[in-house]
Amino acid sequence: LDYADTEVASMVQNYLAQAYLQQEDWDEAIKAWDEIIIKHPNTPQAIRSLITKAELRARELDDLEGAIKIYQDCIRKYPKAEFLKEIKLRLAGLYLESSQVYKAKDTYSLLMKNYPNDEEIILRSRLGIINCFKKQGLKDEVVKHYRDIQKIHPETTAALSTPYLIYRYYKKIGDPQNTKLALNKAISEYEKKFSVKKKSKE
Repeated sequence: LDYADTEVASMVQNYLAQAYLQQEDWDEAIKAWDEIIIKHPNTPQAIRSLITKAELRARELDDLEGAIKIYQDCIRKYPKAEFLKEIKLRLAGLYLESSQVYKAKDTYSLLMKNYPNDEEIILRSRLGIINCFKKQGLKDEVVKHYRDIQKIHPETTAALSTPYLIYRYYKKIGDPQNTKLALNKAISEYEKKFSVKKKSKE
């Protein structure tokens, strides 16, 4: 059966790429995805092929710049892609991994500006910006932005985890004085929250 001119052609090609992956034959897998991208450019499979190719470059080939270029190309070619937000978040993460901190920060900031009503995207972008400040060693900015999450998104899991994350941050960077203070503050905040919830149930 010849699949070359049917709708399932890109699916077959993708299975071929996945088979090459199992053999750790990265070059052949990339060639298979490239064929999908060239022959079926306006399909969801083409976008998935670009993303998978980018992740292969980032994870297996340690080629962050190559992965970044693919994601940039994906955003340019498919500005209305269904999961464009996720693609932009991943691009920001790759900028950060490759120590392009200002590009990462700018990308996260643009996400917050472009998707003001998407709380999940805003929270993930805020956490991404915090990671940028961590990379820069800007201790006060890290803590300030963690506290901003508590103030702006008080009913989220991210806000709930903030006191503990601040404690863990100080501990990781080797700041014993602030580690102790942050731990005591975290205990106090969690005890207060637990007490309030307990009373509300009575």
